[in-house]
Amino acid sequence: MVAEQKAKDGLQEELQTVRQQKEEIALRLAALTRDQQAVQQQCEQEDSQQAPTDLGLGRDLNLCIEQLGEILRRQGRLAEARSAFEESLSQCESFLQRYPRGIRENDDVAHILDKLGVLKIQLGDSMGSRADFERTLKIRRELLQADSSRTVNRELLGETLAQFGDLER
Repeated sequence: MVAEQKAKDGLQEELQTVRQQKEEIALRLAALTRDQQAVQQQCEQEDSQQAPTDLGLGRDLNLCIEQLGEILRRQGRLAEARSAFEESLSQCESFLQRYPRGIRENDDVAHILDKLGVLKIQLGDSMGSRADFERTLKIRRELLQADSSRTVNRELLGETLAQFGDLER
């Protein structure tokens, strides 16, 4: 009986040690989970703050290029307008490569493609126009699917579909 009691006491001590280790592991795991969440939240904050500051000047420059293209188009200088819009598209695509999931970056590409598509109709390039509108349509559908509550996404998709219809006439 004494041997059995000693064995039982030994098992009780081992069980207590295992319970303490389990509690320590649970506390460490909780701390690691909190640390991971904090790091992830900090990274997300930095990403959301970094895009506007990094891209701010580039976007300003790109807006100027786009506006120049629009002025040239209105003056009837269509080839020059096309060059300006293509330069603007190149800028937008470089922003998109840096922030591929960015809603604004995707929308900027769709916006310039739309302008290029309209311009190419004026230039008589219906195949190029169609390619631009198809790409615009794809991007705008993806944006709408990502956030169907945004009225702007629905309106832009409708405009693109209408321009596609104009192209088919």
